[in-house]
Amino acid sequence: MTIMTHLEESNSVLERQESGANFTQASNMADKCGYLLKAYFHHGRTSSRTRFFVLTKSSLDHYRNHQMEKLKGSLPLTAIEAVLELPGDTTSFKVTGGFTYPLILQASSKEKCQEWIKAIENGIQQWRLDSDATHPSPQKKDELDGLQNMPRIKMLYPSLSSPSCDGVLISAANELHHEFHMIKYARGGRSIPHERVFKLDNDNLHIMWKKRGRAFSFNFSNTLCMARVVEVRCGQQTKNFVKFPYTEVESQSFSLIFEKQQGEWGQLCSLDLICDSPKAFEKWSSAMREIIYSEDQRVSRHKFDGVDPVILWLKRHWSVMSSRRSKGISVDQALSFVQLCCNCSKRKQLLRSHIKDVLEAQCGIVQHNENLLWNSFLMLFNSLNEQPKLFEIFCKYAKEHPNLGMTPSEFADFLRREQEESLSLAACARLISIHDKFHKMYKQKCAGHNPESYRLSRSLLSYQGFLSYLRSKNNSAVNPEHNTVYEDMNRPLNEYFINSSHNTYLTGHQLKGRSSLEAYVRALLQGCRCVELDCWDGPDEPVITHGLTLTSKIRFRDVVQVIREYAFEASEFPLILSLENHCNEQQQAIMADIFVTELGEMLASSNLCDELCVNTLPSPNQLKGKILLKGKIKIKKKHKISTGIWPGVNVTPILSTLPQRVRKVSKGRLESSKSEAILSRTGSSSSFSPRVRSLTSATVGSASEEPYSTVLLDDSMGKLIVYCRAVPYKKNDVSDDCCEMYSFNDYAAQDFIAGQPREILSLANKHIVRTYPKGSRVDSSNYNPQTMWNAGIQMVAINFQKPDFGMHLNQGKFRKNGSCGYILKPESLRNREKSQYHPMIKESTKLGKSCYFTIEVLSGQCLHTDEDLHLPIRVDIETVGVPHDCSTLTSEPTMERLRPQFENTKQLFKIIMPELCLVYFKVYLLCRNKTKLLRLLLQEVISLDTLRSGVRYIPLRSLTGVEMPHSGLFVRMKLQDFDPPSRVVKGTSRERLLTF
Repeated sequence: MTIMTHLEESNSVLERQESGANFTQASNMADKCGYLLKAYFHHGRTSSRTRFFVLTKSSLDHYRNHQMEKLKGSLPLTAIEAVLELPGDTTSFKVTGGFTYPLILQASSKEKCQEWIKAIENGIQQWRLDSDATHPSPQKKDELDGLQNMPRIKMLYPSLSSPSCDGVLISAANELHHEFHMIKYARGGRSIPHERVFKLDNDNLHIMWKKRGRAFSFNFSNTLCMARVVEVRCGQQTKNFVKFPYTEVESQSFSLIFEKQQGEWGQLCSLDLICDSPKAFEKWSSAMREIIYSEDQRVSRHKFDGVDPVILWLKRHWSVMSSRRSKGISVDQALSFVQLCCNCSKRKQLLRSHIKDVLEAQCGIVQHNENLLWNSFLMLFNSLNEQPKLFEIFCKYAKEHPNLGMTPSEFADFLRREQEESLSLAACARLISIHDKFHKMYKQKCAGHNPESYRLSRSLLSYQGFLSYLRSKNNSAVNPEHNTVYEDMNRPLNEYFINSSHNTYLTGHQLKGRSSLEAYVRALLQGCRCVELDCWDGPDEPVITHGLTLTSKIRFRDVVQVIREYAFEASEFPLILSLENHCNEQQQAIMADIFVTELGEMLASSNLCDELCVNTLPSPNQLKGKILLKGKIKIKKKHKISTGIWPGVNVTPILSTLPQRVRKVSKGRLESSKSEAILSRTGSSSSFSPRVRSLTSATVGSASEEPYSTVLLDDSMGKLIVYCRAVPYKKNDVSDDCCEMYSFNDYAAQDFIAGQPREILSLANKHIVRTYPKGSRVDSSNYNPQTMWNAGIQMVAINFQKPDFGMHLNQGKFRKNGSCGYILKPESLRNREKSQYHPMIKESTKLGKSCYFTIEVLSGQCLHTDEDLHLPIRVDIETVGVPHDCSTLTSEPTMERLRPQFENTKQLFKIIMPELCLVYFKVYLLCRNKTKLLRLLLQEVISLDTLRSGVRYIPLRSLTGVEMPHSGLFVRMKLQDFDPPSRVVKGTSRERLLTF
C-alpha cells in the first residue's frame, strides 16, 4: 500500500508540473512518461526502486526523477521482444528481450499498467514499421524487389562542417582529467549501448574507460590513443547510431573516428559516445577539437614530432596503471607490464632484481611496498632495453666524459660524420636539453654520489637521451622536405602518378562485401585522388553498388555529398570521380542534376585546353579544389554506323529493340571486372546519339569474361566529362586528343607491358592510363602496382580495403610529396627521347640518378604483438622497383622481441632507378621450427629517394597501415651515387662502400 501511495503521489506531482511551462523538452517529445517501480536483480536477490520513465519513439529511458538532468539508462525498442502482464498482479508487467533479466515494472493502478503496456507495444510496432521501410527483413527482400527496398543510409557530415569552437582555451582538456559518466556504444553494434566511466589522461595522450563501480579499474585494452583519431564527428552520424538511435540526446552525442589497427580488412572504426548533459558535451567537444585539430582546422599530426615515441607509449601505459593509486605503481604492476607488454624473456627473479635497483636509485633504500614513480618506471624500461650496437656508436663519440655523456661538440661531430648533417653548437645544446629532460634519474645514477659530476652531466647528452634522439622525428629516416609538397605541380596531369582506388565503396569482399559511405571517407582522408562510383538504377534515384552481386547498396546522392565534404581534407589538388555507369537516360539526368547542384563550382565543367587553345592537360595547380569526372560518353559518328556483325544489313530496327542497359553474363562464373573499352571517338561533335557495338578480343583491356557492359553516358552526363573521356585502346588508332584516356585490367596491362613496353610508355607519355584489378580477384586482393608504375601508368587503382602487398606499396609511395596524392614521374619517364628508358631496363639511363644503397640492421625495438609471443620472428628488407632493382635482405630468426639484435645483416644494393624504387621493411612471425612463415606482423614502405644516410630509426606499421612508433628498427644506411657501369671498378668499389 505504501508503494502504491508513493507512485500515486509522484504521478500527481508530475501532472502538476506537466502543466507548467518549465517542464523539460524531453518530456514534451515523449509518447508517455511517469513514475514506475523498477525491480533489480543482483546475485539472486531482488530489490525495488522508483524511477521516472520516458517512452520515446526509439527507446524506453529511465531517470532518478522528472528533472532528467542525467541519462541513467536506456532500453532501445529494437531490443524489446515482448511486453507481458504479470499473472496474479494486475498492476505489474515485464519487458523481455535480448538481455539477461526481464525488466519488471509496477504502475500505481491497473489502468496505468494497461496504458503503459499498450503504449510500449504501439511504440514497438511503429518502430518495426519504420525499420521495415528502411531495413527490410530477409523475407521482405524475397517478396519485394531489392532496389525498391534499398537501405536509406543516413548522410555523414564531417566534424569540420559543424560550428567551429573559436576562442577555446588551451586548458579545455584539463577539465576532462576527472571521471565522466557517458553512454558508450559497443564496437560493431554487437549489443545495446551501456554506461561507462570515461576520463582523459593527464598528458592528453588517450581517452580511457571502465565499468562503473569500485571493483572495476581502467585497463589498457579499453583506451584509444588520440594520435589515431582522424576525425571528431558531432551528432549521431555513424552506423552504430543508425542501428540504435537516440534522437532525444543527439545534440549531446559525438564520435571519435579512427583507423582499424588489425584485421583482414582496413576500414574506419568509431568510438560512439553520449554525454550525460549539454554542459559535459560542450567540454568534451571543445577538448577533442583542441587536442586533435590544429589552427587551420586540419588534423594535427606533428604535435609530438620532437618527442621520443617510446616515451609517449610508456606514458600511456603509466597513466592507466597509476590511475589505481594516488602515487606511482606497485612492483607487481611493473612486473606484469614488463612480462606482458615488453615480452621480456628474463625470469621473474632477475626482473625483480632490476626493479630493486631502480627503487634504490629512486629513494636510496628499498622500502617495503614502495611504489615506482614515473622516472623510475622509465628507467626500468630503459635498463631492460639495452642496445649494445648503439651503445658502441655512443661510446665512439663520447670521449671526454664517457660515463656521463656527449658534449655538444661531440654530438655535432656525430651528426656530421654519421648522419651527414651540420648543426651549430647552440642547436646541438637545444637538442640535448629536449631529449634528456626525461632521463634525470639515469644521469644521477651515472654521476654516483658526486654533485659536481651530476652538475656537469646536465649539459651533456646521456646514452638514454641519445636513444631518445635516434627514435624521434628529429632523426627521421625520411628527409623532412618530402613531408611537404615540394615537387613542381605545374606540369600536365598526365605527368604525375595519381593515388587511385578501385570499387571505393566496398569494405570487404567483391561479391558479398558491405558498401559504405565510410569507405569513401577513409580513402579521401588517406589522400586518394581518384575514387570509383558504380552507378545503377534505383527506385527513384541512382544507387552505388557492385552490380549483379550480393553487396549492399548506398544512395548516389549521399556519396556525392560525402565526397563534397571530404574531397579536399587531405589534399587541395584535383579529385577524379571514375564513373562506371549502368543507369538509363532518366536516371543519368538525375545524376547530372545531383553533380551540378551538390558540387556547384567545385565541378570542373569548362575545358581549359579549349580556352587556351592547347592540346595539353592542365596542371594540378590549375585545377586546385576542382572535381573531375571520368566516364565513357556517346559520340555521334559522321559516317555510317556498322556493327561488324551483319555487313550490308540495315540494323536500325534491330538496335531500336535493344534495351537501354545491355548486360552480358559470362558462362560458368560471375566476375566483377569492368568493361573499360566500349567507345571510340572520331571527331568533336556537340550532339550525341546512342550506339551499341560488340566487344571483341581485338580491343585490349575489354576482356571476354566481362560480366556486363557499361552504359555510355548520354547528353545530360556526357557534357560533364571534360578531361577524362574513357575510350578503348586500338593499336595504330590512338587519338592525339589529350583529354582521352585508356583503361586496362591488371592481366591485360601486364601482357601489354611484357609484349610492347615501348608502346605502353609512349601511350602513358601522352594520355592518362588507368589499371584496375581483374574481376577474378573476388577476395579484393591487389596486384603488384610497381609493375604499372615502372611503365609510367598514372592511375593504378587499388582495393583500399585489402591490407596486402599491393596496398602497402601504394600507401608507402604516396606518403611522398606531402601525401597530396600526386607524384611527379621521373624525368626518364617524361623525356623518353633522351633517356631511352623502358620497364625492363638493366643499366642506368642518361637522365637517371643511379646509386648504391647500403643498409645494415642494427637492432629492433618492441617487435611484438599481443598473441603468439613465444614464436620466433624474422626481419626482411626488400627493394621493389624495376626488375633489376628487386632484391631482399633476410635476417636470422630470433626469439627476442623487446630488443632483438641482428648479426651479418648488411647488404649492398645497386639501384639503377632510385626514383621508382621502394624499400619494404617487414617483420614476419615464424613457426616453431623457424622454417615456415606464419604471417606478417609489422611493415613499412618508404621511397628510396626520400631516405637519409646515417643511423636511423624506422617506425613500423600494422598491416592496415596504422603507425606503431614504439615498434621499429634501428638501421644504418648509406646512399652514394655511382658512375656509369663502364667506369665502375668491380671489387674495390664494393669493399669501399660496405665500409661505413
